[in-house]
Amino acid sequence: MKIFFFVLKKIVPISIKQFLKNLYGELTKNYISKKILGNKDTYLKIFNGIKNQKYPEIDNYIFKNNLLDIDKIFLDNIALLTQISIKKSEPNYQHGRLIYSILYKYILDNKNKFEKFFFLDIGTAKGFSSIIIAKAGIDTKITFKVNSYDVLPHSVPMYWNYINDNKGKITRKDLLKDYTNFTNNISYINKKVSNDEANNKNIRINFAFIDASHIYKDVKNDFNFVNQRQESNDIIIFDDVTKEKFNGVVKLVNEIDDKIYKIEKIMSSKNRGYAIAKKI
Repeated sequence: MKIFFFVLKKIVPISIKQFLKNLYGELTKNYISKKILGNKDTYLKIFNGIKNQKYPEIDNYIFKNNLLDIDKIFLDNIALLTQISIKKSEPNYQHGRLIYSILYKYILDNKNKFEKFFFLDIGTAKGFSSIIIAKAGIDTKITFKVNSYDVLPHSVPMYWNYINDNKGKITRKDLLKDYTNFTNNISYINKKVSNDEANNKNIRINFAFIDASHIYKDVKNDFNFVNQRQESNDIIIFDDVTKEKFNGVVKLVNEIDDKIYKIEKIMSSKNRGYAIAKKI
């Protein structure tokens, strides 16, 4: 029987797997896990094992571009809540540093051009990237809005595979209750961004972070949605641009016309890559 399911897992298309996973979540409300996967000490052990790791390529990118790094205490605190989970791969939240430092500079460079900035977060998960985006907006004292999209609902209690699961199921809204100063600027939307075209028809997207479905078709839809609403110097950051792991993301990024976006690729580790796309 184990061999049967192993073979089935290998031959079923990833799009079908994703559909079945989403359907199971809708039916059971166990979108991430149906049970508690570990106690508080387990999550703390994972966190303490990685929080002081060095990421020289990220450090060098921030240094050579004269960018402002995010406050490490703030980063670690929100990461412990929203990025530390029990899984096969090692947690890595260096994208938080890239989002903050790149967006912070973009805002300063364009602060006098916009009365209000509009940012997009595609793939909310527990809310890490949306909070980081909002922090850049708050720290630069601008008027802004963040739309954050995910198939995971914002107000349905569930186990999140996070440090406080032992206290029972909780909504994302309550999970982020200590960050209301940031979430006041964020709209959490329970759908794919490409299905929300009417509400974003004439909006310019100054900055977008794309980290939702890694299926090629979905990543392409996300990119096309943003591309149609960006102008010169606007930015997209793609997460998980990692060969052999997320080939759908890699394929889409490699297809982007270099006459439309200037692409920089950066690795924080051998298992985690990013692409920074600046519209020409």
